[in-house]
Amino acid sequence: MLLALPLTLLLSTSPQTPEAPPPPPYFTLGEPSPVVELWCELRYQAETAGPSPTGALAEAVLTAREVDSLLSRPEMWSLVDGAAITAEPGTWLGVELVLPKHMIAEGHKRKELRAALDNLFAALDSLWADWNRNEWPARKPVLEERRLELQALLTPEATEKIWGRIQRWLTLTRPPEPFVVHLVTRSAPPGGVTVYSKHRATSLVSVSGRDPSLLCEVVVHELLHALETTPGNPPPVTKEVLAALTKARVKDAKARYRWMHTLYFLAAAELVRQVIDPEHVDYGISQGYYDEAPTVLAGILPIWNKYIDGELPRRDFVRGIAKAALAAQAAENPSDGD
Repeated sequence: MLLALPLTLLLSTSPQTPEAPPPPPYFTLGEPSPVVELWCELRYQAETAGPSPTGALAEAVLTAREVDSLLSRPEMWSLVDGAAITAEPGTWLGVELVLPKHMIAEGHKRKELRAALDNLFAALDSLWADWNRNEWPARKPVLEERRLELQALLTPEATEKIWGRIQRWLTLTRPPEPFVVHLVTRSAPPGGVTVYSKHRATSLVSVSGRDPSLLCEVVVHELLHALETTPGNPPPVTKEVLAALTKARVKDAKARYRWMHTLYFLAAAELVRQVIDPEHVDYGISQGYYDEAPTVLAGILPIWNKYIDGELPRRDFVRGIAKAALAAQAAENPSDGD
C-alpha cells in the first residue's frame, strides 16, 4: 500500500542541482596606481615631440631619451616597462631587469644601457616624494572616475558575452588568473600597450581624449594581446594567420605583423559594437589606423565579416588572409616575379 506524502515533503527530498558558480573574471581594472601613473607620464613626455621638459621630471625625461637611443628598437621598451611598474614607491633603482643582447642597439654595450637605466631609475627615486605629494592627488580621482565609468559598461554579464565571441572568433584561452588593466592619464603613443610584469601580461591604457566607447575598444584590444600569451589548444587564430603568411612567403616581417594585428582592431571594435555600443565607431576609423593600411583592410574585411557571421570556415578564413597578403605583395613588388 502506498502512502500519500505531502507535496512539501516530496519536494524537500528531491535532489537539488546546485547552481554553477560564475566563471572567474579574465581581467580586472586595477586600482589607480601612482607608480604606474608616474612611469607612464615619464614615457609619454620622453616620446612626445615638444618643448624640453621642465621641473622635477626633466632629468628623468632626458635620461629616458638617452635610454631610447641605446635600445635596439622601440619595442624593447616593453621589457623596461614591465619591470618599472613593479617597483615599490621610491625604489626604482632596486628593480631587477635582465638586459638580453638583442635589446641593445648595435654599436653599444650592455654596461652603457645599464648605466643609463640606473640614472633613469635614480632620477625617478629622487622626484617621487614631491610628485606623489603634489601631482598624484589631482590625478587619482580622475582615473578612478574613468575606471568606474568603464566598470559600468564592462559588467560581468557584458564581459562574458565578449568572452564567448573571443572564443568563437579567435580561439583564445581563458587565463587561470585575471589579467590586470591599468588606466593612466597618458602614456607613450599609441596610448595602449601590453607588457610582461612579474611573468604576467599587464596592460597599460591611456584615458586622455577617449570617450567611454573608444576607451572600451582600446581596453578590449589590449586584452586580446594579453590573452594571446595564455597557452591553449587549438592555438589562437592570429598565430595560425602568422604561420600561413610565413608559409605563403609574405617576405616582410612588418607586413606579416600588420596583417595579423589588423584582426585585433577589427575584433575589438566589433566586440564593443555587438555588446557595449551599437553605434561604436572603430578606433581604426576615428584614429586613422585603417588609413595607414588600406590594402590590408580591403583584403581582410570582406572575409572577416563572413567569418564572424559563421559563413566562412576558419581554415578558409586563414587561407584567405594569406592569399590576399600575397596578392598585395605581388602588386607592390611586381619585379619579384614568382
